[in-house]
Amino acid sequence: MNFLSDKPEGIDSFQSQAHTKIVNVIAETIKKDEIKLIGLEGEWGSGKSNIVKLLENKLSKEEYIFYTYDAWGHQEDLQRRSFLENLTEIMKNNFNHKDWKEKLDSLLSTKTKTEQKEIPKFSNIIIFISVVLYLNATIKLYDISQIVGFKNKLIYEIFCNNIFFWIGLISIVIYFLKQKLIDKKNIKLEDLIYLYKGKTLNTDYETITSTKEPTVRQFKEWMTGIDDTLRKNKKKLIVIYDNIDRLQENKVKEVWSSIHTFFSEDDYNNIFVIIPFSKKHILTAFKGNNNEVNEGIIEKTFPVVYNVTPPVLVDWKNYFNENLEIIFPSINEEEKNIIRTLYNKNIEKITPRGIKNFINELKVLNSIHTNIELKYISFFVLIKEKIQSDFPNYFYGEEFSKYRRILGDDTDKKILALYFGIDEKNAVQVLLEREMIKNLENGDFSKIDEQSKVNGFNEVLQKVITDLYGEGELQGIYRKALIAIKNQNINRFISNSLFNCFENEEKIFSFQDYHKILLEKCNHKEEKILKKLLSIDFYSGDETQNIKSLCNELKELENYMKEKNYVFSEYIKVREYESKIFFQMLEEFKNSYLYYGISFNTNNMEEYLFSYLNSFNTNDMINLEILLSEYNFLELKKNLALRIQEDRENKVTLNEYKVFTELVIKNQEKGLNLGINFNRDVLSNQLSKLSSNYNSFGKEKYYIISLILTYVSYNINQASYISNFSYILDSIPYNDIKEIEKILINYIEIDKLILELKKHGNRNFSNRIIEILLKEKNIMYLDIENAIKEYYKIKVLIPNDLKKDFFEVLDKFYNPNLDIDYTDINNNSSLKNLVSDSQSFDLKLVKYLQELFVKYFNQENKMKFLFQEYQSKNYDLSNIYKIIIDNPNLKIDFSVIEEVKKILIHIIDNPTNLSENYKNILNKLLEKIPIVHLESTINNDIKDKILEKNNIDLDIFKFFYKIFEKTEFFYFDEENFKKQSRKDDYNKLIKLLILPYINTEEVKKFILECSEFRKGLKLLKNSNGELIEKIKATYNQNIEIQNFIAELKEEGDN
Repeated sequence: MNFLSDKPEGIDSFQSQAHTKIVNVIAETIKKDEIKLIGLEGEWGSGKSNIVKLLENKLSKEEYIFYTYDAWGHQEDLQRRSFLENLTEIMKNNFNHKDWKEKLDSLLSTKTKTEQKEIPKFSNIIIFISVVLYLNATIKLYDISQIVGFKNKLIYEIFCNNIFFWIGLISIVIYFLKQKLIDKKNIKLEDLIYLYKGKTLNTDYETITSTKEPTVRQFKEWMTGIDDTLRKNKKKLIVIYDNIDRLQENKVKEVWSSIHTFFSEDDYNNIFVIIPFSKKHILTAFKGNNNEVNEGIIEKTFPVVYNVTPPVLVDWKNYFNENLEIIFPSINEEEKNIIRTLYNKNIEKITPRGIKNFINELKVLNSIHTNIELKYISFFVLIKEKIQSDFPNYFYGEEFSKYRRILGDDTDKKILALYFGIDEKNAVQVLLEREMIKNLENGDFSKIDEQSKVNGFNEVLQKVITDLYGEGELQGIYRKALIAIKNQNINRFISNSLFNCFENEEKIFSFQDYHKILLEKCNHKEEKILKKLLSIDFYSGDETQNIKSLCNELKELENYMKEKNYVFSEYIKVREYESKIFFQMLEEFKNSYLYYGISFNTNNMEEYLFSYLNSFNTNDMINLEILLSEYNFLELKKNLALRIQEDRENKVTLNEYKVFTELVIKNQEKGLNLGINFNRDVLSNQLSKLSSNYNSFGKEKYYIISLILTYVSYNINQASYISNFSYILDSIPYNDIKEIEKILINYIEIDKLILELKKHGNRNFSNRIIEILLKEKNIMYLDIENAIKEYYKIKVLIPNDLKKDFFEVLDKFYNPNLDIDYTDINNNSSLKNLVSDSQSFDLKLVKYLQELFVKYFNQENKMKFLFQEYQSKNYDLSNIYKIIIDNPNLKIDFSVIEEVKKILIHIIDNPTNLSENYKNILNKLLEKIPIVHLESTINNDIKDKILEKNNIDLDIFKFFYKIFEKTEFFYFDEENFKKQSRKDDYNKLIKLLILPYINTEEVKKFILECSEFRKGLKLLKNSNGELIEKIKATYNQNIEIQNFIAELKEEGDN
């Protein structure tokens, strides 16, 4: 089996020849002898070692000796020592210096004593001696008591009875002599004792061992010696520190320190050092405590660093293809391109070494899985680590699905076969079934969604579910699967299975995600599913059911049906629920409870409320308001009335007072029907208790007072029959009145309350409650027609500063369908007061009321009041007319013109009758009436009236001068002036109307604007010399008037 070698080849395989270029520059640098320490920086596997090999090939034939020191290979050794030992070996071989090795050992060595322990085996002789000694001690050959003579006894005792001892002793001597003389062993006599006793022998040896790193001085001295030898032999040494970037961080620091100390700080004339390194790896090793990186560590070490850049696209593609073809000669172009594309997508940094390692791994797997195409094997190699770290997630994830589109539908089974080491035919089913069982047991349906993308999923899912679950559990499993699985085809299979279960097993109402998907997938059965859902009782009676969730699901179902154009109300069935459950549902559905099919039994509800009303919280009371607005609950009202009537210890709760008050007011028709035996006497009793011990009551007192006020407001003249009613009017604190107001606005038409309070005059409660009502503007009920009708009575209670607030409140209740008769409006004091008091407010109601008067004045013969009120100085209708005079709908007809004429004529004789009010009315009308309708009256009747006078009041002139401008009042032509009487009339008019008031602004304006006057004056200038001179003197600064005077001098008097 052939593999790509990972060793540097010394060949530049790249088209760009990038490595060769770097080699040439480094070689040139070395030859120039400029720099002794060179850095070669590049990522791991980028080709640094290959560059070194290229450099060696280039320079090895010359005087250069290459020494490559593998720092990684010697990582367990002492680095300096290993470096020198290997370097010395090279020097010895190159220069035949045999004694260099011994010199280096001597330099680096030290003497130590070590004790070695040996336990020799016992020989046969030692065993024999032991037996002899034993026999000697136990066996006596002679009985010395039978021997005669001391000497004989002694001889027998020493020699005969110890014969075994003497045999043993002679044997030991023979053994000792043999060890000493024949075996040449340095054995001592005491050693025999050790042997006899079985103890260990200790022997001292003197050995020479090397156990230390060379010092800095020793290293430099040795390198200097090498440098000197190189000089003498005219050689250069190139040292390469290789594989530093493979070392652990602590070892990197150690090696880097040596490089910096021995080669960066000192130069050797004949020694060059090249350091291939990965900048990232070096900087990581030198990180500080705070993880800061000191990038200066490299710059301080190397005077020059050459960078080995990653191969460019063309380079690495060609290199990849060439190496792939070496290992797989028969590979086709398409598969080669796919493999290279996969490699490019998955490898962040492409290096020559990485390419070789990848292709070698392909070769290994290809030799095992000969039937799987190379493109699948290459994909597996590239994603192997991701699959192994989290196989299911990656296999079913988005990234893997992208590669399915590139590699085809067989990708799953091919990769699974490689992963599990099994036949690809069974790979998918094995994985799916195993993973699916695990996920179903864990309830993790999201994983099943991922698996649904794999071919064969349907069959496996059906098998697994059938094997794992019984019929009763199938619907729940299908529901979860339907929600989780997004695959449309799979969902169709599941939804059909679920529908069958749904029809037979759905017993409890719900509307969840799986229902929506079921409706979507089985759209042809949509209505059938909806009917089935709504046929199920909304609440099953199970107390563990979450009512809020149920209601939300029903709302969601209603929204769904609305979107699909189903009429929800046609499908929902109204059902009655027990009162307690109903209130929980009411909280969710509010006023729409009937729409959602929720109801109750009235009798049961009344009993429930009577029993539990006093325990209702605020939210319950708010929800109860919904029912109180729709149901009379007469039985509940009767029972509460009896409870209040019989209460002697103030035990009636606030909730009970609230509900009773609302029921009483709600159920009233004519008068206030308070219930059986509950009348004004009971109210009087309640108020008596309240007034005698006011502070002992809580918020109940607000409802008692509200109930009484409602009673007297709707039952005319009943207040006098309520004992202590004046207590309400005079003694209720302001803050309590505010609380009472909040209740009253919900139960009573405020106009009726105000009318009742008006009867009692200016009282504290009346003033305060009106003030609060108008400032808060929170009134709920008001009969606006009654308020309009009775305004002349109500207005006395409305402070001037709150009038606007009052009309804003009225406007809130305005509606265009108000039915107010305008034909006899003259006799309606309230309407006239309303229009007069509201004239400055821009409100819908105000405009409506003004329109009523417009309609009234537009009736025939309704305008005679103008002259009548002018004469009488009674401005009842005139004040209203002045307010609406600008209304575009107001008619200015003949009757109006006649009334104006009468007034104008009357003014000449009675100037004091012209009030400001009427002056404004007349000015407005004169602007609206076409002048043609007034000319005859002005030029004849009024002129004659003026000529009869000896003087005219200034105010009258000011009023009339605008009219004179528009008419021919001062017009006289030459024919007229032929008659002396006409001349006299003109001259008199001038003396009456102009000459006395020559200094006024009105006269000045009149002179300038009235052309008829100027024409007449030109004709009669000689008879009006006094006037002309006075005009000239008065307006000597006015150019226009002076020009007019100059014109007069040019013309003669007729």
